[in-house]
Amino acid sequence: SHAMQSWELFCFWNRKLYEELYSAFKAGRSDNDPSSGWYQNELNFFRGYIIPLSEKMKKSGVFGDRGEEWMKNATRIRDRWKKEGKRVSKEMINAVRK
Repeated sequence: SHAMQSWELFCFWNRKLYEELYSAFKAGRSDNDPSSGWYQNELNFFRGYIIPLSEKMKKSGVFGDRGEEWMKNATRIRDRWKKEGKRVSKEMINAVRK
């Protein structure tokens, strides 16, 4: 998952997802404007899916040391998103809407 690798990859794929969802909204294929609540929705995704998944991957031991690495990366990215996500979201939304 892009949310367990690096901040740069997370931001890259986060923007690609936003572009895809916003395009669908603008074309009438979706009733939901992804701009609304993007920052908080990403935090919810970390809390409800990414962090629990990374913890399970670490605990299983199937991935060796990678499990712990992915869990630490997910936690770092989530923490950075808490600090910078509002700004990043605003900049991304403004750039895509142009």
